[in-house]
Amino acid sequence: MIREDLKLENQLCFRVHRLSRMFISLYQPLMTRLGITYPQYLVLLALWESDALDYQQLAERLGYSTGTLTPVIQRLEQMKLVRRKKHPADRRKTCVELTQGGLSIKAEVETMADRFSDGGLLAGRESIEEYKKCMDTLSADLSKVAKENSNRKSTEENRRNK
Repeated sequence: MIREDLKLENQLCFRVHRLSRMFISLYQPLMTRLGITYPQYLVLLALWESDALDYQQLAERLGYSTGTLTPVIQRLEQMKLVRRKKHPADRRKTCVELTQGGLSIKAEVETMADRFSDGGLLAGRESIEEYKKCMDTLSADLSKVAKENSNRKSTEENRRNK
């Protein structure tokens, strides 16, 4: 028998995972219509906010490694939704920017997003701002725990190496 707190339905990580999958499935009809994946959708959202970002900025913004991001960008580039170019101020960096094709699908995404706004799919429930606040709090708490664990691991490794 498993402890009650270790049961799947009592795991916060599982609830977050399930919610993530639900959101992806809600957006799936739009992504299918546009011929893009969820990671590609996130890249486009980030670029619609900023026009152009270098790989490192984009990876940090999305919480991806640059290695994970590269095939996503390559596919978007093949679809003529983004283009890569050298950073104007630092030729060692590569920037990603929207093409006209990437800009043109924004209107369709905005229409779909309206379905999820306070007046749409989530009408009559807690406001989106309350959901965001709760998720931001959880994210900050998890970041704090991850940092503490990383610091603890470094301290333990330093002790072993002495």
